[in-house]
Amino acid sequence: MIYSVKMIKKSSLTSINIKQIIREIKIQSFINHPNIVKLYHFMVDKEFIYLFLEPCLDGDLKQNVKESNGRIC
Repeated sequence: MIYSVKMIKKSSLTSINIKQIIREIKIQSFINHPNIVKLYHFMVDKEFIYLFLEPCLDGDLKQNVKESNGRIC
């Protein structure tokens, strides 16, 4: 299986950021919706937090919104 990986450098995080990331992991672990990127797994090492996500093959949201003149269908 192919994943997109979101790498978050731990040294750049504040305690508030860490709480937000934990909340993101908890929420995304349980959500199963076709319009929301699925979180398959996460991993932590000395330097980074890794989030293994469903790949978004159609580009990023910002570019898609720009190309559709601000409309999301």
